[in-house]
Amino acid sequence: MRDSIVFLGTSHGDPSLTRFCSCTLYRIGDVNILIDAGEPVSALLIRYGLKPSSLDAVFLTHMHVDHANGLGSLYYQILKYPVRRVEFFLPDPAAIKPFLDWNQAMYNYRLNEKYMVISAIVPNFSWEKNGITIRAIPTDHVASLPAPSYAYSIETPHSRILHTGDLTADFHDFPIQDSEPPYDVCVCEATHIRNNPDIFIEKLKKAPIRKLIFNHIGPSWTDGKEDSLRELASCLPYETLIAYDGMSVVLHE
Repeated sequence: MRDSIVFLGTSHGDPSLTRFCSCTLYRIGDVNILIDAGEPVSALLIRYGLKPSSLDAVFLTHMHVDHANGLGSLYYQILKYPVRRVEFFLPDPAAIKPFLDWNQAMYNYRLNEKYMVISAIVPNFSWEKNGITIRAIPTDHVASLPAPSYAYSIETPHSRILHTGDLTADFHDFPIQDSEPPYDVCVCEATHIRNNPDIFIEKLKKAPIRKLIFNHIGPSWTDGKEDSLRELASCLPYETLIAYDGMSVVLHE
C-alpha cells in the first residue's frame, strides 16, 4: 500500500452540509495514525474499511469539541473489537481523568492497557514507530484560556509532513521557519485565514513547502465557496489543494 493522507472529516468548528468535523488519517506503510477525532470519526473509519482498533496512535491538536468529540466512540470501538494496542495522546494532561470519567458515566468498557494507553503530550514530545517520527510543536490557538495546542511534524522514510492544527488569528504561531528544510506536504487549517488573509498568504509565500493542502475548511470557503479560497491561494509558488471529505492524497509513488 502506498503512503497516503485520507481526509475523513474536513470541516471547521461545526459540521457543514458537505463536511464532517476534523479527523485526518495518515497511512504510512503498515502504520495508521489519526490526527484529531471529530465526529463521526469511528463511522468514517469503518466506511473507509479500517477498524478503529487497527489504528496505531491517535493525536489531538487541542481539546476543542470539533477535534475531540469522536474520542468516546473510538474508545468504545477499540475496546469492544480489539486488534492491537492503540495509543491516545491528548494535548492537555488535565483532560485524561475527565475523559475516563465520562466513559465510565456512559457504562463504557473499562480501560484495558493491553489494547489502549492514554497519555498526555509533554514538552519536547516525540513518538517513533517503524521509521516514523512524530514531533509535537506548540501553538497558541487556545493560549488565552490558557490551554495547550499543537501542530505535528511527521517524518517518514520518504516524506516530511506538517499538520498545523488550528492557529491564532494573526498566525504568529505558524509552525514553519523559513530556514527549515522543505516540507513535502503541509496540511494547513483554513478557518482562521478569514481574519487576516493577506498576512497569512504572505507567510505561506515564504514557507519551505512543496505541496499545501488546506484542511479544516472555514465557513468562508466551504459548501460551494471553495473557489474563493483557490483564488486567494493562486499566488502561492507551489501546488495547492483544498481537502474534501473522503479525499486521499498519495505521498509518494
